[in-house]
Amino acid sequence: EEIREVFAMYGESTKRNSNEQIGMLGLGSKSGFAYGDSFMIHSFINGEAHAYSAFIDESKLGQIVQLSVSTTQEKNGLEIIIPVCEDDLDEFREKAIKLYRNFKVKPVIHGLGDHERDGLEMPTMFDGDGWKYLKESENNITAVMGGIGYSFDKYDIGLMGDKWKEGTFKEGEAESLRQIANDHLVLEFEIGDLNVTASREALEFTKHTIKNILKKLRKVNSELKGKVEESFGDCETLFDAKRLLGEI
Repeated sequence: EEIREVFAMYGESTKRNSNEQIGMLGLGSKSGFAYGDSFMIHSFINGEAHAYSAFIDESKLGQIVQLSVSTTQEKNGLEIIIPVCEDDLDEFREKAIKLYRNFKVKPVIHGLGDHERDGLEMPTMFDGDGWKYLKESENNITAVMGGIGYSFDKYDIGLMGDKWKEGTFKEGEAESLRQIANDHLVLEFEIGDLNVTASREALEFTKHTIKNILKKLRKVNSELKGKVEESFGDCETLFDAKRLLGEI
């Protein structure tokens, strides 16, 4: 019953009342239909393996058909199998690397070369509780919530343009935050800290979202000086200090 409800009904989710799990919009479990007309669901529960086919029927509606039930030694869990055209494999690999690099626990991705596995890592220069400065720049500032990275710029949160003049910031604070907020910065948030659009493709810049981003930026501002000083304290020679200054 749960398989049929969750995988065949858009908007249906088992995570609606919790911020402890990624999800809740009732879209991700149906994402196999965004690629093709069918996919397989294997449900392992209490020693039984249930196999289902999810498919789009002639009326263009999603249907779930149970194919088999058997005994199993597998632990409880779900396996989703989506057939992929060989011509699309490269794009799947590229999208997987871009998506999963922000996951704290990364999945095992088969078929990647060494340089592609390196793309899953994000080397940092400085990091603190809930933030990090990357050695390599991204396209923009990144906010990560629920493992998903959302890019935004200074205009979105009122650090540029006319908004910052409206008394939101203390004297000199806006300039400090503008310097910190650049395309090397990654900010991490708990689920619920930020609002996202219905498509989950971008942030929705409500007062709630902007307030929490600025709060995190202020935290970075207060911690970064100590991190930088600590790095220079580890330099043994003037040359080491100059090299570090160049990197920063």
